[in-house]
Amino acid sequence: MNPEFSDIILPQTVPWWPPAYGWWILVAFLLMALVTAIYYWCKYQKSVSAQKKAIKTIKALPQDAPQSALSKLLKQTLITYLGRTQIAAASSAHLIDIWQRYTPQDQALHDWLNNFYQQQYQKPQNLTAHDIEMAVKLIRSCRLYKEAKHV
Repeated sequence: MNPEFSDIILPQTVPWWPPAYGWWILVAFLLMALVTAIYYWCKYQKSVSAQKKAIKTIKALPQDAPQSALSKLLKQTLITYLGRTQIAAASSAHLIDIWQRYTPQDQALHDWLNNFYQQQYQKPQNLTAHDIEMAVKLIRSCRLYKEAKHV
């Protein structure tokens, strides 16, 4: 070492704690983003699990079950997503409108939906494999989980 510099005293190193205000702001922002992401992920998982449960329940219906059983399950699905006050007293025409609002423009699905709800006012009939298939397609194609308020 050069003797000319021996009398120079080096400053102490800058401690890493406490961090500057900018780091605190960054940490706070990242924590808020993480909490928000977890909240929406949990909400999405709840609604997807409700959708999976509805499909599982529909598939578990026996072939000789009355159509009213499927109708109750479809109505319960709407209640789960949109709330009891909006759905409980809804007429068949209103339920059809709600389903059509939240499903893609699939003419076969909408025709089945209209026929299914119209058959409820006729002689009681048993479910067919086509009814179960179309109900599962209805639940899978539905966009209710995106606007769910009560899940």
